[in-house]
Amino acid sequence: MASSAPRLADVESAFPAADVVIDQLAELAISDPGRRTVFRRAMSLLGVVRHCEKTRLRMIALAKQGINPFDQETIDPIFKVLYPELSFSGVMEDGDNNPFVRAGKLVYATLQGKDEARDNTARESHLYGRTVALYRRGLGLRKRFVDNAKSETIVVATAGRFYEVRVYENGRPLSPGRLTATFQAIAADAQSHPEDSGHGALTGFVDRGTLAAVHDNPHDEGIRRIDSALFLLALDLDAAPEDIGALGSQIHIGGYCNRDYRKALQLVVCGNGKAGAVFSLFAGVEGVTGARFLSAIANVAAALPKGADLAAPAPFTVIGLRAYPELTRKAAVRLESAMATAAYSHRIDAIGKDRIKALGVSPDAFLHTAVHLAYKRHFGRTPEAYNFIDLSTQQFGSISRYPCTTETLRRFLEEPTRANLLAAFAAHKEAIAETRRGNHPLHYAYHYVFASPGIMALVAILLFTALIPRFNSRFLLPDLWMSNIPASPGLVSMCRHGMTLGFVRRQAYTCHYLLFPDHIRVNVSAREEADLEAWPVQEGLQEAFRTLEAILKDDRRQTIRTAASDPVGSAAAN
Repeated sequence: MASSAPRLADVESAFPAADVVIDQLAELAISDPGRRTVFRRAMSLLGVVRHCEKTRLRMIALAKQGINPFDQETIDPIFKVLYPELSFSGVMEDGDNNPFVRAGKLVYATLQGKDEARDNTARESHLYGRTVALYRRGLGLRKRFVDNAKSETIVVATAGRFYEVRVYENGRPLSPGRLTATFQAIAADAQSHPEDSGHGALTGFVDRGTLAAVHDNPHDEGIRRIDSALFLLALDLDAAPEDIGALGSQIHIGGYCNRDYRKALQLVVCGNGKAGAVFSLFAGVEGVTGARFLSAIANVAAALPKGADLAAPAPFTVIGLRAYPELTRKAAVRLESAMATAAYSHRIDAIGKDRIKALGVSPDAFLHTAVHLAYKRHFGRTPEAYNFIDLSTQQFGSISRYPCTTETLRRFLEEPTRANLLAAFAAHKEAIAETRRGNHPLHYAYHYVFASPGIMALVAILLFTALIPRFNSRFLLPDLWMSNIPASPGLVSMCRHGMTLGFVRRQAYTCHYLLFPDHIRVNVSAREEADLEAWPVQEGLQEAFRTLEAILKDDRRQTIRTAASDPVGSAAAN
């Protein structure tokens, strides 16, 4: 990601020395002084600190060029072979029922957003014209950006057939009415010429064959035309999901024949007009960016006139794509096996952000505590949880993570008093503040170790596992992966909808939540459908919300009763 050029002196201070980060990690993760010493010496003697320092210097060199080193090539090794795991998706509020009208308005709103973001170096700019191609190097995957932000074309995919459309005329976006007519004409052409090259499936599953076919294949003319487009519009006209879970699943993975998961942005419109989008996390687009973007285009589209003036369709051409039948069948099987049909998207009307605020506490801390409480009540143990936090406001920031299962939270779960609850809320607030300041060693240790996958990264993992107590569950593969998505007008839901996730453990869950004023949306994913069925999330959270609210209110009532019975003592105390 490009950023405004900082002063060179500020760049080096933004990346603490490797030995300092390792020392901080030891203090955070290892309570025994002797084991801390062994950990530090082993990290130094076996070359991990030296490896981290080399990575740090490379990151500083990139930062001095105005490039965000946290957005660079490495693909997280916990992501395996499914490209939808490198993506996330959002569902928008309902709009026009006619899919072509809805698509015309959304594409027009998206093009308007591009023009307004011209010369903008924020992450919104990554949404336009960016494709992320993967290739293997050593033990890991690397990514390569193909950027065409000044393109005037988009790709439309429907019924497994891909089309190129020029969406600008004389430097201005085509009108919503003309876009609508164009999409209708494309759908009619696709119906008359049924074809499915399997391209969408090939971009969703990553192995040596698909890497060569669609990622590391820059000379293929069809792929080059897709790469040169601003974004992809998928018309899933055969799908008409009604509930949020089914709709999210269709958007994210169910309609894979009309997708190219390498694109930074894919708008999706179903046959009933319901819509959403798929974003590539590894294009430098993150949850906050995606949520704000979807909110913006949904609201612009909703404000457009109801009756669009239809016009002659714009010219479009079919994109010829080479078919790979055997690869496609293998990819389709893997994608189908990753789809989840169990309930995973839960709307909870029992409480919302405004009601929690009325209790005088942080809604985010309240939600975190409730999820911990629901998990412990159901599984009989306190979970280890991560919280993901977007550091895009920080210089050279990215998504960071920190353990949010604090000791004060553990104390509350063992002894659920109001004092312990408020202490847990305070600890949660401080943990967020510390991470936002860029002081959490996990943020740097993670990137310093894994930005260059190889033997040293493997050595580091072995040392972490051997010398840091419960390293896997506390810092690498926790029980809960928590993420707060901004709840914005026009946005209903956001997560990796409708799929099982290979990078989590059994009885471990990702939990993306949106705190709306009058309700809460909680999206839960797991490794297997059996895990989703094993935890009744909605019932457990509703009961946990009632418990926390009762603890806060009952203590307040008790204070009022005490003051009424002893007004003199109460006045003296005040």
